[in-house]
Amino acid sequence: MNLFNGRLAKKPQSLDAAYERHAMEQGLVDKPIFPENMDWGKNPDTTVWRVVTNSNQPFMPGLPNYNTEQEKKMQEQELKALKYDGAKPRVDLLDPLALEGLAKVLTFGAQKYSANNWRSGLSYSRIIAALFRHLLEIMKGNDIDEESGLPHIDHLGACWMFLSFYMKKKPEFDDREHK
Repeated sequence: MNLFNGRLAKKPQSLDAAYERHAMEQGLVDKPIFPENMDWGKNPDTTVWRVVTNSNQPFMPGLPNYNTEQEKKMQEQELKALKYDGAKPRVDLLDPLALEGLAKVLTFGAQKYSANNWRSGLSYSRIIAALFRHLLEIMKGNDIDEESGLPHIDHLGACWMFLSFYMKKKPEFDDREHK
């Protein structure tokens, strides 16, 4: 359990009862907080715990100390805020350079064909073939696509995105022989 003075922390459900009792006996946590609007049925793996502070000074390991009053106010605001987004996808884990490369390939495709032309649908086999062609070029050491001047890996990413979309939204384009 991550304990930060004055900060709300999430406790994994798997935390054993003995550790819970110890934490409460030591005054590390006082009681769980169950907000009225939280749908615990959809997110049963976490409980929010209020962490007790014995100091006026915020304690947040790994973060820089703030020197200005504005920075201090921002830090105090963060210590008070709650956000129940633990069950949502962690889009902060996406790589911005990979996304930018994907966007460049999609821009090239929009100029060559039309914006979102790919959404009209192609057979799975055509997308898989294009994906493999780009992968083979990478395997041969050819990093840049001659026609577009963009990296093959970004074209491969676009193929993956198209196929992901089709498999979730366009099953009628599934022409695979072996399912």
